[in-house]
Amino acid sequence: MDIFDAIEDHHLQALEKLLAEGANPNTPQRDSPTWVPLKSAIEELVDDGPLEAVALLLRFGADVEGVREPGDATPLLVAVLNSQFEASLILLAAGANPNARDNEGATPLTLSISNNDKRLEKALRLCGATASFR
Repeated sequence: MDIFDAIEDHHLQALEKLLAEGANPNTPQRDSPTWVPLKSAIEELVDDGPLEAVALLLRFGADVEGVREPGDATPLLVAVLNSQFEASLILLAAGANPNARDNEGATPLTLSISNNDKRLEKALRLCGATASFR
């Protein structure tokens, strides 16, 4: 079992054990070099995955911005896109850039506005997100 398996299986104990034994929380998925465990844990929240996986990965050194090439989605963009309010707050508290852009120019703020998510929009603005729509 690797980190991605533990995340997909919603197996927190296995995830913690792997990380405690030195598994790299920033190792990209084999077939997708910019898809990292933090993004996977956030996406699993849609299927009732444990929010604690996000905190656990960050605790063990997951890069809050993810491993990315210019234009790739950050973990915060993945959280906002999936309407994951609590995960978004955790990422913002861990220092995620609220103004990061993907390759289409979307930012967490523009996504929250597009999703009509007023609560997340407010939180993002409080954390320094700007209203730029370029």
